[in-house]
Amino acid sequence: MGKKKYRCVPLELMRKVEDDYPDAWEQMAYFHSLRGSEPDMQWPEWCYAPMAAASAIVTNSPVPDFSEKAFFDISSIFALAPWRLTRQVYAMDADLERELIDSEPATKIPTEILHRLPYQSFYVQTADISVFGHKIDGFFVTLEYDVKNGEHELRLLPVSVIDKPIDERMASTIRHNRARGTHDVDLMSGIVAELHKIGRSDAWLSKHLGMDMDEILRLKQLTGLADLYKDKEFSRSWKPGKEVTDADITG
Repeated sequence: MGKKKYRCVPLELMRKVEDDYPDAWEQMAYFHSLRGSEPDMQWPEWCYAPMAAASAIVTNSPVPDFSEKAFFDISSIFALAPWRLTRQVYAMDADLERELIDSEPATKIPTEILHRLPYQSFYVQTADISVFGHKIDGFFVTLEYDVKNGEHELRLLPVSVIDKPIDERMASTIRHNRARGTHDVDLMSGIVAELHKIGRSDAWLSKHLGMDMDEILRLKQLTGLADLYKDKEFSRSWKPGKEVTDADITG
């Protein structure tokens, strides 16, 4: 039996970011080069570039996107920009991982210890850790400096691998958000519209999203797309009256 092929998930995520944001690394390198050039461009050497730089890349459009996907893209660009320079991956030992999970957390960890991390960003591959009910492959560890308040921050970005068709992944996103109580209506209505475009019926949406028909209809209404309603029978609680003429208006 052949040896199982190693799958480098952070490298796959990097390729996806490159497809969505072709100039991301060049732009982040430019932000990195600005360190120390202006009063508002001051951050320590251990931070490649503040997260605000990644935010500027993702939201720099006539209509800024502040959806959950945009936040993940910002976090991914922020973590991957320095990671791609060294591409360091640490595999967590399963026994050590279990011991760490079961142990009591330390009361305080001195901030100075974080400055001794070997890289500005690295990836930790986990053995058996779940976040919000989803098993993750691992997480990025990235050092952040907030240029507004000078705070030193440690950013962790969990990464999951979901080998499902696109419609099931969209449905999982909505179910996940509803379970967490985070209802981004614009995001959810957009997903419903995309599922409708690829041929998913209202019955499929109701079954896989855990919504009733009225809720699906309300989300469709938010998209403003007429084709979503072409086969919809609306309420008959009103009756059409006679045609109104100019004589009726002028009395």
